[in-house]
Amino acid sequence: TVFVRIVEEEGGETVGIPISNDVQVREILPGIIHRLDLPIAENSLPIIYRLRFGDRVLAPTDDLRSAGIEDLSTLVLFREQIRMINVTVVYPNTGDRINIDLPGHLPISQIISILTNRMGVPVTDRKGEIPYSLQYEDHDLDPDETLEDSGIEECCELTLVRRAS
Repeated sequence: TVFVRIVEEEGGETVGIPISNDVQVREILPGIIHRLDLPIAENSLPIIYRLRFGDRVLAPTDDLRSAGIEDLSTLVLFREQIRMINVTVVYPNTGDRINIDLPGHLPISQIISILTNRMGVPVTDRKGEIPYSLQYEDHDLDPDETLEDSGIEECCELTLVRRAS
């Protein structure tokens, strides 16, 4: 266990806390966020927080030991900027078209859930599966990739397609 200082970048609040040095960053972040009483969502979108040690942004799978963090080190907690991508989504079953800003960092599977909720169509079928795919230029987007990974840019037209049961 090491005792570290956490500085919250936006508000400048500093807290000192003991943290096990072999636990991954993704496991310690929720406790830090709670301790600093920071919001976890804004405008219905999750806020993503990251930790920086010196010039290095720690990966979610890093632990403090592997990152070289020792007693009395200072870590900076910051909000990751979320890139919103403005697209038009077509739902051919009803002919509905919506213009919407979508977070570029979320997996396509989560984007589909956002769209089905927004368009008022059933989210899951009787088997509990999501019966939709999201297409760009008649090709299914990989549900595990993000919009950014898929190369989706501003003003693209996407199609929400109901798959055959």
